[in-house]
Amino acid sequence: MEKKRARRILEVKGLVRNYYTVNSDGEKIACEVLKGVSFSVRPGEFIGIMGSSGCGKTTLLKTLGMIDKPDGGEVLYKGEPTAKFYGDKLAKVRREELAFIFQDFYLMDSLTVEENIMLPLTLNEEEPRKSRQVARAVAAQFGIRKLLDKKPYELSGGEKQRTAICRAMAADPELILADEPTGNLDSNSSRVVIRTLAHINKEMKKTILLVTHDPKVASYCEKIILLKDGQVMDMLKKEGEQKEFYQRILRNMGRI
Repeated sequence: MEKKRARRILEVKGLVRNYYTVNSDGEKIACEVLKGVSFSVRPGEFIGIMGSSGCGKTTLLKTLGMIDKPDGGEVLYKGEPTAKFYGDKLAKVRREELAFIFQDFYLMDSLTVEENIMLPLTLNEEEPRKSRQVARAVAAQFGIRKLLDKKPYELSGGEKQRTAICRAMAADPELILADEPTGNLDSNSSRVVIRTLAHINKEMKKTILLVTHDPKVASYCEKIILLKDGQVMDMLKKEGEQKEFYQRILRNMGRI
């Protein structure tokens, strides 16, 4: 059965996120990382998030993915405040509807590629035979079927990231959150990975939020949110060809 789509998969309203330090007197001091961030995401969009180091990109992604909770404002996931997601409900949404792709892959070296791809299904207590069938189908779809019996330490960086993408897709998520997925890859592997994500967005209609520092990678997105000092400074929307969008992104890099 096809999953029902919300009009907005994410709404971010005045989001504030703090980190805390303790001074020499033992007092707890709040450091504001996100300062009133607001935007919305429609189902099927491919949105990039860019900004200088320390501007709050990863913090934003973690908050959208319900790893962190807001300190102010709110995040609505399909119309519901994420701050109210607890326990089994939170676990279910994160297992079945969200997927994360990280710069450092986070594959388990003790498992084969096939077993790594199966992990979300195993956590969902799917029947092992069905999980294996899904893993093999996803691996074939993304061109790594021949790697299924290998361990992660036997793979190149690009192969590891494609394995991580397959793992993310195994449970058929509605929202994919990717944090610098090409950050540890060479240019050829980066191109394969971003084209794979673009295919997932365009052909499989998955919503993707992508943190990146690379303007070439960002040019595959429909929109770019520019963050500076914890605030949305601007939003760029793709108009015309990808090369033109790439040049626009380059021109705006100096502003962040």
